[in-house]
Amino acid sequence: MSISFACPQCKAQIEVGEEHVGHAGQCPRCQKVIVIPSPNQPMPILVGADASPREDPKPRRRPEAKEPPARPRRTPAMPKQPAGPIWPWVVGVFGAVAIAALLFSSFAVLVFWRRPEPTRHVALVEPKHGAINEAKGVTIGRLEGQRAVMQNGVFQIRSELHQDDPFDLDHKNSHCKRYEIELIAGRDYILELETNQFDSEFRIEDLNGPLRTRFGNRGVPVARIDYRPQFTDVYVIYATSLNPALGNFTLTIREQNVPKPFVP
Repeated sequence: MSISFACPQCKAQIEVGEEHVGHAGQCPRCQKVIVIPSPNQPMPILVGADASPREDPKPRRRPEAKEPPARPRRTPAMPKQPAGPIWPWVVGVFGAVAIAALLFSSFAVLVFWRRPEPTRHVALVEPKHGAINEAKGVTIGRLEGQRAVMQNGVFQIRSELHQDDPFDLDHKNSHCKRYEIELIAGRDYILELETNQFDSEFRIEDLNGPLRTRFGNRGVPVARIDYRPQFTDVYVIYATSLNPALGNFTLTIREQNVPKPFVP
């Protein structure tokens, strides 16, 4: 029969036979000398290192734990094959990008491209000689027949009164030029007729006839007026002279907040 007890030094569990009770022996772990207790005295006694035991029994050790089974050896990995050349990948990526850009540009052209509007041929109402001079004399804006169109709030033309122009109804011996232009209600405009060859005068009339405003004086080569229309409509402007004279002139129609263009 065997007894089991704990080492008072390192607390290791020791198991010996009963025949060794009262004898001294060394702890198999910490090598301390202890007196083997009896079953009635479970607490062992620790003896000094220099004590000489009566008998040096060899306590039976507890069976050691089995070693874990050895892990199976891993099969060594096959060496990696060297990578192939990289230039085919580079060529492929650039080719894909080029094809994508071509497809995108083709789609954009199909979506945003519009056929240009055909050029309209403007039929000039006035006599041939005067119409050619007017078409060449527009400096800002454009002239479509007798209809003047502003550009950035300004229309300006350099022309002349000559014998081919129609006579003015208010001054039978004077010739005149006739223009049509759309003005916006409540917006301030400045109309100015400049020349150094005759006494300037211009008239503003509603295209339907009720409105009529005249401005100009004898002996004054420059006629100028600030004008605010009450209705958005097309107005007729006559450039004429108070005396039966011919010559060059400059007509400027502009919004009040737009600076006057330079006239050499």
